Amino acid sequence: MKLNILLWILLCTLLVPVMVIAAEPPSIEHHQFYGRVTWDLDSDVPENVVASVNGVEYSSSISIVTCDTNPCTGKYGNDVTNYLRVHGEDGNTIAFYVDDTLIDTLEYESWGVTRHDVSTSSSVITCDQRWDCDEWLSCVAATQTRTCTDVNECDTDELTKTEQKTCVAGTLPDQPQTLPACVYVWDCTSWSSCSNEIQTRSCQRSDDCDAQLSAGTISSVTQFPQPAETKVCGTVSGRTAPSVIPSTTRDVVEDDKDVSEGVSTWYYVAGIILLLVAILILVFFFRSRSKGNNGSGNQYSP
Repeated sequence: MKLNILLWILLCTLLVPVMVIAAEPPSIEHHQFYGRVTWDLDSDVPENVVASVNGVEYSSSISIVTCDTNPCTGKYGNDVTNYLRVHGEDGNTIAFYVDDTLIDTLEYESWGVTRHDVSTSSSVITCDQRWDCDEWLSCVAATQTRTCTDVNECDTDELTKTEQKTCVAGTLPDQPQTLPACVYVWDCTSWSSCSNEIQTRSCQRSDDCDAQLSAGTISSVTQFPQPAETKVCGTVSGRTAPSVIPSTTRDVVEDDKDVSEGVSTWYYVAGIILLLVAILILVFFFRSRSKGNNGSGNQYSP
């Protein structure tokens, strides 16, 4: 009798995780966010950016970049140990907070990587581009080039630029130029209405830098790449390009997808094993009862 009770308890104990596993394996897919945080110089320094979805909160600590002028500037979600990764389902609404202050909301996108700047400042937010440039390349066809990156990440349409200047073979790369420079100017139309979850616009240059450089009336050209002409509807400022986050992030996302698939596989394998064990216990239990009943019948037969 005691053995039967123990078998029933063991069987129920095994069936519970089997039912849980059969429902849905755990998922590690996510939507990752990063960006700048601004706040007033005379206010308390914020500690975290919090994303809330379906009643679950995810946070990333804020690191200060500069607080010499108003507003102060920080960043979140850029370090490998401080990613802001939100778990949810496509279409879920994500509420963003700076500490306890609600800022805005965005829509969840599986495996998305989105720059999202947040602010509690009452001041007009400005950003001064600060360019970090490579060394000038050698003089080729009377032209030298170099690539520059905006370390302040002010405008994702202008994160990098390529500078050109005229040169004479054999001169020093940093030889000063006396002629003026010219900067690429892109004029873009307004974003179109949403169609098939996509918005479009047209961007064309309105400068004559190339002609001036060929004519020798300028010494250098600053080339900004053409701004994006398509974006996913609802994207903040049309800027989901992850080109300014750590270069490993995309690789991490792909690795996480592989890990997620591996977790799901092993989860189902474990469920099948537990189910087989439960079936074996059930068979053993009924066989034991059958033998017990037969024995009892033989004992009391005339």
